Amino acid sequence: MITLRTFGRAAFAAGLVLAAGNAEAANGTPPVVVELFTSQSCSSCPPAEAYLGELVKRPDLLALEWHVDYWNRLNYGSAGAWVDPFSSAEATARQRAYDGVIRGQGVYTPQMVVDGAAELVGSDRGSAEAAIASATARPKPVSLALEPLSGGGGYSLTVAGMPTGPVTLLQVNYLPTAATKVLRGENNGRALANHNVVTGARELAGWQDGKAIRIDPPAAGERCAVIAQEAPLGRVLGAAACPAEAS
Repeated sequence: MITLRTFGRAAFAAGLVLAAGNAEAANGTPPVVVELFTSQSCSSCPPAEAYLGELVKRPDLLALEWHVDYWNRLNYGSAGAWVDPFSSAEATARQRAYDGVIRGQGVYTPQMVVDGAAELVGSDRGSAEAAIASATARPKPVSLALEPLSGGGGYSLTVAGMPTGPVTLLQVNYLPTAATKVLRGENNGRALANHNVVTGARELAGWQDGKAIRIDPPAAGERCAVIAQEAPLGRVLGAAACPAEAS
């Protein structure tokens, strides 16, 4: 049984920048889901975050940043520890769950997971492109149709093609762009740009194959997407980004 799970949006640093962003299926095919597990306290993460900033522009991908919280407790001498304003225990739990089914050697940053099936160092462009190409060639059985409801009332979601095995349907809310001045930690003094930063997620309950359900809109300035995955956390079976809401 799928249960509701939510996590709140973290407060964020001054200097936040909002912008429109989108990731839609190309030619009617579901996008490949690219998830980057990162931290603003990790000095090797900015190149991976910059790469993700390129991937978010591709219509064949749904690229997301999950900010883990285990870096928040690492103190680097006089610079002290930096608490990533976008970090969450839920992002860390998701990364660790992936590690349990894909790698089994412990978590690290920056780590990229492609379509819930392949993992790699987030700044390794060659390996990322190979994993994306492999995922693109693999058909996704689940179709997710999202239509905006009038009056900013959220979205109508219709699911089709669900397999008989257990499936998790996850709504992910994310901030398209953000800029943060880091004041401590390994990136002390750097201005970091982040893209499609996950601010909240919840498992959707009550859906049935072929039946439309309503899902809530994200907060102002944010966007959302829905991902269908083998439960409890496995291969991506389908994905779709929420379109602009009707006025």
